[in-house]
Amino acid sequence: MQNNPPVQNPKPVNFIAQIENIDFNKTAISSDLKLLLADRYYFKDKTPCNTNTLSARAESMGLTTEEYINKIRSLRPAILDDRYFYLTVDQCDAGGTPMLTGIELCTEALCGAEYMKRSSDLWLDDELQPTVKRQATTVVHMPLPYDKEKKLWKVTGWYLESSEETGEVMRSKQIAFEGYTNEENFANRQRVSVFKSFYESGNLKSIYHYNAQNKRDGKAETYFDEKDKIAETLTFKDGQPEGEYIVYHENGAVESKRYFAQGKIKDANAHIFMITAF
Repeated sequence: MQNNPPVQNPKPVNFIAQIENIDFNKTAISSDLKLLLADRYYFKDKTPCNTNTLSARAESMGLTTEEYINKIRSLRPAILDDRYFYLTVDQCDAGGTPMLTGIELCTEALCGAEYMKRSSDLWLDDELQPTVKRQATTVVHMPLPYDKEKKLWKVTGWYLESSEETGEVMRSKQIAFEGYTNEENFANRQRVSVFKSFYESGNLKSIYHYNAQNKRDGKAETYFDEKDKIAETLTFKDGQPEGEYIVYHENGAVESKRYFAQGKIKDANAHIFMITAF
């Protein structure tokens, strides 16, 4: 009589990650292919299961519903503060949706000192001026990634939104602006090379080029809040508008043309919108 080899249970996987967001009351699939109600966790980087999302529910954590809810509530401030977590997932490829079985806020003993370095957030208003979180419209996460080829830091600003559940201010999924800076911490909002801004709809709002002295230099364009529908074009030279300035109607027709020479407009009736936009 031939003995079948014993069935091996998949080994749980431990990993360290930052939680981006949690969507509640989504669906997952159990190991016996049944549909389950579960919460979906979004991570800033790929997990060991080669995905940016994993699921969890009170049962997978070994908690009662009340204990699970209280645990998630207690972790919310750390999630919003981009803290690192020590997590356990039951399996990655043994069938069904991988489920989180443990979530703990990182301590130095649990995760190591490198995961205790809390990165600061830079809160900005509509004019890219530093402000407090409750008055901010955008946020820049630190530290900024360094581009070795450009020898500049990549800076990305994100729009903010309020949590429907708690009312807390948190980063949305929509980029407000992106570009490059020669400052490691973007303290003076120095912009170098290409700098783009976006509407909250996701449509492109403006494109500017900056020289190494943070002065506009080259072609500049602003757009209506419709995909690729241009509103204004102008060229800058060492921070000063130079040449033809064109304003467009939303239907694409030219509304007006003005001309600049050495930073001065030749027509006193021109309305200079681009000079005040960031």
